[in-house]
Amino acid sequence: MDVYNFPGLIMGSIILLASLYGLYRAYVFYSSLFEGFARKLAFRVMIGFVLTVGGSIGVIIDSISEEKLWFVMAVLYIISYVILMTAVLRYLRSLSSISYKPMGKMEGIPANAFIVNNKEDSIKILQLLAPKLKGVFVISRKQQSEWEKEYRVKPDRFLWLTRVERKGVQPTKLHVMLEEIVRFIKEKGGGVLVYIDSIEYLLLYNDFNTVAKFLFSLKDYIMIENSLLLLFASPSTLEEKYYKLLIREFEEITANKLLEEVALYEALPERKEFKERDKTNNHASHKSK
Repeated sequence: MDVYNFPGLIMGSIILLASLYGLYRAYVFYSSLFEGFARKLAFRVMIGFVLTVGGSIGVIIDSISEEKLWFVMAVLYIISYVILMTAVLRYLRSLSSISYKPMGKMEGIPANAFIVNNKEDSIKILQLLAPKLKGVFVISRKQQSEWEKEYRVKPDRFLWLTRVERKGVQPTKLHVMLEEIVRFIKEKGGGVLVYIDSIEYLLLYNDFNTVAKFLFSLKDYIMIENSLLLLFASPSTLEEKYYKLLIREFEEITANKLLEEVALYEALPERKEFKERDKTNNHASHKSK
């Protein structure tokens, strides 16, 4: 085989290998994400690397044959460059909007995603943090009236998981849940709490990988929008392997540990004061009736 341009052959091969690796990595990220901006970014990066692969193949062909493919290579590389740079600039624009976003009522409370395995702890966290946040979004298998009675918290937005679609949202429609949450977060300007207490119910109608992608994508939105995600999941209701995978991504936490981390013991009322205030509010409510 005649080689008309040996340096071009070497460089084309190097670019081809690097582009194939980049394409593989972009595909891994794309397949691991459920929805949203991060998935779109990964898709654009994949397209960019596909074009770069095509351009590098053109370099190799041009180097070992008399075919002159410089025009095709130039077009592919330029389009690839534009796609990749556009994706990067969109990502940087998103980051810049995050950096200068005011903390608002979330000041002192770190944006994070937590998993709680104790119902009492999840209730206490919601009762203590809800007044400090700009909104509370709840997804539950329980109906709203039943949930509010148990948690003594009034959510701003509530999604009831049910097979009766006209009454709530079906457990298979994870994309609908994600869209509703993202819309709520944007309406509030971030600084909200999203609480989900029916992971095991979602797993009845979806495989674990699908649910995990939904939760991981949701976590990304939460972190970007300076908010909190709280999952209630008990090892007694989930398979051990699934629970272990979740706590790799979500910090396992108790009410006391969370309060210590955000230094809220002095800023928030103690449990006794909280009970007394709730009792006073209930008494005033009954009296007004």
